[in-house]
Amino acid sequence: MKKTVLIITTFLSVTTISAQVTETFESQTDNALSFASDTKTFNLGGVFHIEHLQDYGLGPSNYYIDNSNSCGTPGVTGIISTSDGNNVRLNSLWMFVSADCIYAGSGNILVSWYRNNNLVSFMSYSITSVITVNNGYVKLDFDADGQAAIEADEWRFQVPASLNYMAIDDFKWTDPALQTSFSSFESSVIYYPNPVAETLNIDVAQEYESVTAKVMNTLGQVLYEEKILSTKNIKLKINGQTGLYLIELKNNLGEKTVLKVFKS
Repeated sequence: MKKTVLIITTFLSVTTISAQVTETFESQTDNALSFASDTKTFNLGGVFHIEHLQDYGLGPSNYYIDNSNSCGTPGVTGIISTSDGNNVRLNSLWMFVSADCIYAGSGNILVSWYRNNNLVSFMSYSITSVITVNNGYVKLDFDADGQAAIEADEWRFQVPASLNYMAIDDFKWTDPALQTSFSSFESSVIYYPNPVAETLNIDVAQEYESVTAKVMNTLGQVLYEEKILSTKNIKLKINGQTGLYLIELKNNLGEKTVLKVFKS
C-alpha cells in the first residue's frame, strides 16, 4: 500500500512541484525481496526482506521490511535499491532496532547513499526504540537534515555490533523526474575546495543583505553559526576533526541550501 501526495509549494523565489510517495508495505508479499511502490520497483538486498507479523509495524501495522531471517547476527547491513537503476530522493522512513530480535534497543545506525555503486553521502543516526512510543519506531527525517536532496539509486543501513535487528516502515520517497524546482539562491552558490583543509570559499552570484551559515555534524547538531554581511565571496573556516560536515546557508529572504563538505 502506498500514499501519494502532490505537493505544490511557493516560497519567495522557490517553487517546487513534487510527487511524494509513502510506502506502507501493507499490500506487499511476505518474504519478498522486492516491492512495487507507485511507478517504481525497489529491490531488497543484504539482510532485508518483506516481513508480515500482526501489529509489529508502525501504527501498528502488519507488513514492513526487516532482517528477521538473519536475526542474531550483530552488525548486519540491509540494502534498498531501485530496480531500474534510476535515482530517487529518500525523504524519510521509520526504523525499529533491537539487540535481541524482540525487545526495543538503541544505537547509532549508519545510513549510506550510493549512486552507480559509488558512495555519495553517509550519516549516522542515533536511535532509541521505546515500544510504548510509535510501536518502537523512530523517524529518520532526511528532509529535515538535508539528505533528501541527494539523488541515489541505493541506500545501505548498517547497525552497530551491539544490535542484530532492524525494521523499516513508512518509506517515503520522491521521483526527481516528476519534480520541478526553481531556486535562484540554490543554483547561484558555488563552493570549493572540497575536500577542504581549513577555509571553504563560497561564491554567490547575487549579493544579499545577509547570509547565515550553520556548520553541522552528520547528526544534524549545529557546531557553530555565523551571520555574514558581505555575501558574494564568503570565506568560511571549517573547524573540527576530519570528516563530513553539513553547511546550511540561509539568506535574508529565507531561501536555504545545504552544502556537504569533507574536511581533510
